[in-house]
Amino acid sequence: MLTMSTLHKEVGLLERILQECEDDYVGLWSIYRQVKEAGYSDPSLCTMALLHFLLSAGVLEAGIADDQGNFHPWSTSSGDAYLRIVGEWSRLGREPDVGDIVWFTTPVPTKW
Repeated sequence: MLTMSTLHKEVGLLERILQECEDDYVGLWSIYRQVKEAGYSDPSLCTMALLHFLLSAGVLEAGIADDQGNFHPWSTSSGDAYLRIVGEWSRLGREPDVGDIVWFTTPVPTKW
């Protein structure tokens, strides 16, 4: 059941992740670790639910960071990006580690 205390925890987690993604590229492993440290009973499921929400809302972009520090977004819809992460994580068969599967950033705002 969602209570004010769990809602506060979830909002705080969302804020930290979004701030980190605004400052730098953030790997799946980092988001998973933050969820796990927040004490969720199933951190994998919670991480994927969180990512589904953030990708669907368009506030996170999935892709890969190269050795020169450039971000290369995946050329897929948010739904396809989510399904790709689910599939690759399943094939990985363990908790994600540094550099595994995907990185995230906030999209560059469109200027008119």
